[in-house]
Order: sequence, then C-alpha cells, then structure tokens
Amino acid sequence: MTTRHTAHMKRIAAPKKYHILRKKSVYLLKTMPGAHKAENSLPIAVLLRDMMKLVDSSREAKRILNDNKVLVDQKVRKELRLPVGLMDVISITPLNENFRILFGMDGRIKLIRIPHENAKFKLCKILDKTKISNGRLQLNLHDGRNIITEDSSMKTGDTLKISLPDQKVLKHIALEKGVKVMITDGKHIGEIAVLDEFKPQPGSKQDRVILTAENGDKFETLKNYIFVIGKENSEIRLKEE
Repeated sequence: MTTRHTAHMKRIAAPKKYHILRKKSVYLLKTMPGAHKAENSLPIAVLLRDMMKLVDSSREAKRILNDNKVLVDQKVRKELRLPVGLMDVISITPLNENFRILFGMDGRIKLIRIPHENAKFKLCKILDKTKISNGRLQLNLHDGRNIITEDSSMKTGDTLKISLPDQKVLKHIALEKGVKVMITDGKHIGEIAVLDEFKPQPGSKQDRVILTAENGDKFETLKNYIFVIGKENSEIRLKEE
C-alpha cells in the first residue's frame, strides 16, 4: 500500500505552478511518475477538486474517475495521481465540456474551455529524437509520447499537431524565425510572442532566443522555454471566447 509519505506532500510546498489554496489543509496528493515532470503538472484529482471544483474530496474524485466520466486526451483515465500538464485535453463527459491545460501569465496552470472539435487534437513539442532500425526515427514528445517516423525533417524543438486518441500527425510546425510561440517557463511564462532570432551561446551555456511580444515589446529568453504553437496564427485556442 502507498503511504502518505510517498503519495502526499505538504500543500504549502506544492510546485509554484499549482493553482490552489495553500493553507486549506496540510497534505496534498503528489503526482505519480508519468508523462509530465512533477513541477509542470498536477494530479488529476487535485485538478478536479481544487481547480475545477467538480468534487469536494479525493474520494469523490475517485468515484467519478472509476465511473469513466473523465477523459484525458480522449482516453478514460482512473488514476487519482495521474499527472496532467501542458496541452493535455481534459473532457468531463457528464457535462459535455472540454478543457485544455495551459500556463497563465501568473506562472500557474490554467484551464481553457474549448469546443468539442478542438478536443480531438493537441500540440506536442519534440524534446529529442533517436535513430532506430531501418532508418526510422523515434520522436520523444513533451507529454511522454513516442512517435515513430521516417520524416527526417522533424527536429528537436519543433511541434507536432496530433489527433486524439490515435496520435496521427496532422501537422508539423518547424522551430524557425517568424513562428508564434508560447513561453513555458521563466519570468515571461504564459506570454505569446513571435520568434525573431536565435542567439546561440558559447560553451555549455543554454542557447537563447529574441522574441517580440503581442504588445510589440522585444525580450529574450532561453530557447528551451519556447513552445511553437503555430506559424502565423495559433493552432489552439488561447483564451475563452
């Protein structure tokens, strides 16, 4: 049996990206090992209770999960501690509502309500790729997925628009000048900008990029902090209409 020590953490010590009340109680569920890094995701039970206010307790969260009422990326998921994070699509079947997880400009995880047709796809960032047999490539995506392809034009840092739940590649958006990006970490987290210039750094320093924000201001951040969301226009809804 999982103990409180391993399955819980002090609520006050939860990652900064959690959109929760930190003094409501002492303990909070921890994410189990999974697709997203712990600091960039939260357990689905916490999402349902503390952010969406659909349940009042973990027990109630477990009940609706076991009743197949919650889909993540169009698949039924039942694990209370399942990590959900950036770009994941959460569907609540009794309400016939769908949400996409993004990062807000306050640095915290937020939910955007999306129409049903938008719940059938998501964007995934290519974190790295590996050569496998017969000249094929394995693409390792930010949400833990692995896609096998023979398309050598797909590079680390690019974005794939994939269908859900079958994860067919609908579109490949290269990381290049002029694309629209979302900032996923640092002091500009949550901002939408256009990529102006790559700024390689010497030695072991992380490469940087220069961007233009929606208000016209230019700023600089780490290359690893950008997530391509479209060429001229965003492929996803960024705010509720």
